[in-house]
Amino acid sequence: MVHFLMKPLLLIAALVLLFTACDSSTPPDLVPPGDEPVALTPQPAVTLSNGRVSVQLNRHRIGGLSRSTWIPDPLRPEVREDRVYDSGLWITADADRANATTEIPSTVSGFGFEFAGDAPAGIFTLTQDSLEAEILNWPVAQGAPVGSDGAPKLYGDRMAWAAYRSPASPDVEETSIPGLRVGVTVFLFDEEPLSNVLFVRYDLHNTSSTSLSNVHAGYFVDTDLRRTGDCAGIQSGYNRTGYDLGRHLSYTYVSPRPEDGAIPAACYGTISGMTILDMTSASGLGHTKLAHRVVRKVKSGPFAAFAEEDIRDPNHVRLALEGLSPTGAAMIDPSTLLETRFAYTGDPIGGTGWVDDPYDVRSLQSIAPFDLAPGETKSVTVAWLNVVGSDLADGLNRIRAQFDVVMGRRESWDR
Repeated sequence: MVHFLMKPLLLIAALVLLFTACDSSTPPDLVPPGDEPVALTPQPAVTLSNGRVSVQLNRHRIGGLSRSTWIPDPLRPEVREDRVYDSGLWITADADRANATTEIPSTVSGFGFEFAGDAPAGIFTLTQDSLEAEILNWPVAQGAPVGSDGAPKLYGDRMAWAAYRSPASPDVEETSIPGLRVGVTVFLFDEEPLSNVLFVRYDLHNTSSTSLSNVHAGYFVDTDLRRTGDCAGIQSGYNRTGYDLGRHLSYTYVSPRPEDGAIPAACYGTISGMTILDMTSASGLGHTKLAHRVVRKVKSGPFAAFAEEDIRDPNHVRLALEGLSPTGAAMIDPSTLLETRFAYTGDPIGGTGWVDDPYDVRSLQSIAPFDLAPGETKSVTVAWLNVVGSDLADGLNRIRAQFDVVMGRRESWDR
């Protein structure tokens, strides 16, 4: 039996990325250092900020960066530019029928996740300073990260954490994966070179006595690059998706078009990218990528068979995570006419290979399937990168260089 956990799997609902100076107010549970033990108060919503990236987190979604915004100029904070409209972790799994006692209907869950665990439940936040005091109520029983000494484990310099489970949802024809609890950690670094990178870690824990086998996971992205000022002629419908196959980096960009007129070259230098990181730690996943799939908003154009609206049941999601259409058809690279699991691997500058057409873009990156035994935890970490170059070529060079920096600092996020 295939079960499916769809769309945005995390604690981010209205997620705002401010890649510049922003509000540095302290959330309620970021306690100042002191000698006295403290009890954290979980919140239904918090803002996590390092001065360059600001993330608004709440309970309504579990999964991704939703409706995120970037401020390009710290002197003009009122001017904001969209980045990520929606994103999230998609998961399908088979129940181990040899151990199953009931057959769960093959239905979908998503769009309405709730905090897991007994009250008080909510979002907990930590910083380097708050760890100077003993924390009395870190929710270890809910899966909150701890170090070898049993103390709370901090990722980055500041983080927000919550555990989630998924109730049934009427949005698509599915229900939740039984026994799956997802601990989500959003973390930021205060210092260069990682201070403008947003990290999202998912710890997938099987709380049941039944194995989850052939688990597929992937990250869905709906990025909108809308521009303002001199770049106002660029709208999200002009976006394109690219994929650096050597780095397994998915990115969204805008290419100059003849009808754009006198739009400055710098308007094309903004690139937003994400990747499921290659983890090598004990519970880490992501070292083998399975596919980077076309996901069209509507059924039109040469890839109408890969429309998001046709993904309606767990089998469709499984096929999508394998890089296939809901009918099991493979993607055909228009530059070679050969089947492929990786879309948009061409060169946007030279125009060679498979280069995307302007659309309201979406994409889906997935990793190799895995099993999740009773009581086992496995982890997926996503990194979001944003750069501004002097033109498209410079922007592409910058986002690749930023990816290389992230991978060169593995000890900071893969632990």
